[in-house]
Amino acid sequence: MGEMGQGVNGKELQYKGVPFHRIISGFVVQGGDIAHGDGKGTESIYGGTFHDENFKVKHSDAGIVSMVNSGPDSNGSQFFITTLDEEHVAFGKVIQGMDTVYAIDGGAGTYNGKPRKKVVIADSGEILMSKKKIRQKRYTKLLTGCSWMLILVNNLQRRMKIAELKQLCARPDVVEVWDATAADPKLLGKRGIEKQPFQLPDFIAATGIEKIRQAYIEKEDSKKLKQKQRERMQPKMGKMDIDYQVLHDAFFKYQTKPKLTSHGELYHEGKEFEVKLREMKPGMLSQDLKEALGMPEGAPPPWLINMQRYGPPPSYPHL
Repeated sequence: MGEMGQGVNGKELQYKGVPFHRIISGFVVQGGDIAHGDGKGTESIYGGTFHDENFKVKHSDAGIVSMVNSGPDSNGSQFFITTLDEEHVAFGKVIQGMDTVYAIDGGAGTYNGKPRKKVVIADSGEILMSKKKIRQKRYTKLLTGCSWMLILVNNLQRRMKIAELKQLCARPDVVEVWDATAADPKLLGKRGIEKQPFQLPDFIAATGIEKIRQAYIEKEDSKKLKQKQRERMQPKMGKMDIDYQVLHDAFFKYQTKPKLTSHGELYHEGKEFEVKLREMKPGMLSQDLKEALGMPEGAPPPWLINMQRYGPPPSYPHL
């Protein structure tokens, strides 16, 4: 929010307008360099770097926010979102707007970490909490060693206004109101044509596993922090009871093949509207494409790295 004034470099101690300077697809989204904005500087309200608090909070899932450091006890203003563990102090978690984090990762991430597009923090500030939540936050810190920082990513803040879109367009008369809410407004993409959320196949949904899991999640949410801490220390087995025969029949009797396209790719609603580059042929990568992907000279393409990490695509399992 800037209430701590300016740092030694004359910059306000806040994140508003600070860019994400390092974005590696499928790995890390890093920003928070208040001093220079390129990852070469750091600053804090303490005047310099500060010590590691603890490593009690683990990078258990996507969205954990951690401090960037150059070694032990060298924390500053920079932070990143990734899944590394035991090396960086975790201080927060994205609780709303992970779709924006994934959009940053997929839309601006490169092989070497230099973003293809400029991504900045539109606004920053402190979320005021009630006295009850403050007490709960203090109690959580006693149990886990960390009081979570709430990080919200608002879709409305990053949405382009219709007037701005018309100013950028050579034909403002063709711009419609709904174009501003598209996934990529500058390309006049259609809002309704998006990949639908994943749904369980019918033969798996028939087992009732989704309802059992939902009931388990609701039961977990209703538990108190003390109960959760006790079960974390002494875990119980067999929380989700489902007959083994039901699972066996689902996968070996009633399993059906997924809907595939003519090329063997998994079909989803709206896939027929995706961009088809039939005139393109595989060959050498152009210099422009290498620069767009952030590939240094002689480096393998990023999809080869992903294939080594995640395996070949379903369409070509024998690569």
